[in-house]
Amino acid sequence: PALAVYCLRANLADPDIEIFVTPPDGADGEFRLSRTTTAARQYGLAAAVNATPFSPVTLFEGEACALAGLSISGATVESPPRSPYGSILFYADGRAAILTHDETLRALSAPAGITCAAGGFFVILRDGRLAREEFEGRSRSGRSPRSAVGLSSDGKNLYIVVIDGKDRDHSVGATFAETASWLSAFGAETGLMLDGGGSSALALADSTGRVRLVNVPVQGSLSGVER
Repeated sequence: PALAVYCLRANLADPDIEIFVTPPDGADGEFRLSRTTTAARQYGLAAAVNATPFSPVTLFEGEACALAGLSISGATVESPPRSPYGSILFYADGRAAILTHDETLRALSAPAGITCAAGGFFVILRDGRLAREEFEGRSRSGRSPRSAVGLSSDGKNLYIVVIDGKDRDHSVGATFAETASWLSAFGAETGLMLDGGGSSALALADSTGRVRLVNVPVQGSLSGVER
């Protein structure tokens, strides 16, 4: 079937590369809804992708929202992990780790060196193999737009994958298992499913700083509209 898959690879060993997780931006310390492209412009990012699930879902920016999972920005835990969801953690020495919920709790018990982190849904790839035991029976089956992250076996390469969906002529979307297979094909050994559906968006800035969407998100039935 028609399928559009986008992958960005970042070398975490490169000292010029910095991972950034957006902090709360409300005057009261709350998170406020923002499109992926807006966040990229606001914080001057070279690339941006949606990550932690949130609620409520709306088309309007600036409204208060709650995160359903881990968020660490500037070494501060802004939102705690939520069972049974996994996370990706980044450390000051350049390491990164994709962890299940229980592994995340153990890592946060001694958080020294963690600079930022983001939650997602479930670990879908572990040691190069499909981690069915983590998500089967816990997640919706079927094809949908997907956002996911992966790490190479040496932890040096970060893979960000976004897959379009909800459009049989452009891209029908992917299952959890298929998303894991794409991460593996690009070079990842471990992988985490991020928020998907209408939230899936990958933005890049060109050499002039102009930010554009790389993929084609579908909000409800509106193609090309960011959530």
